[in-house]
Amino acid sequence: MSSHFLCNYHRAWLTAHPQAAVAHLQQCIHSASVLRQAGAWSRALPHLGSAFEAATLLLDCVEIDLQLAATELTSSALLLADNYYRMSHFHQGREVVNQSITLLVAVQQRDDVFSSVRLSGCINLLHKKLTDFFSLERRQPADQRMFKLSPVVH
Repeated sequence: MSSHFLCNYHRAWLTAHPQAAVAHLQQCIHSASVLRQAGAWSRALPHLGSAFEAATLLLDCVEIDLQLAATELTSSALLLADNYYRMSHFHQGREVVNQSITLLVAVQQRDDVFSSVRLSGCINLLHKKLTDFFSLERRQPADQRMFKLSPVVH
């Protein structure tokens, strides 16, 4: 999934300023929450996408605790995927969850044992949510499915 919520300038700036990336992520989640409560899924999407992309930047930042970064990535991924599902964009929702699993597995493989428990918990939660999403899709009548089911890639 290519980045399309943050422009190159803001992506570079947030990469260089990790504390600002955390603040940006939290502000985006807050703004999206207000919009989601009103059922404004399309308007919440750019906020959630920006939060998710900021969270992906935190995974590689040495100034940010890896457990915090993994938790923020998981939370923002689940919110973004749920938002896509509420908009009937199932493929994009699955793609966000799959991308998050891939990122966390890569971090887990390169990191020490200390953070492994938290990362495993995040990965397991994402796998569970992916299963839940597939279940939701299957309950849709065939003529209402916007996207065919695609295999899960890890």
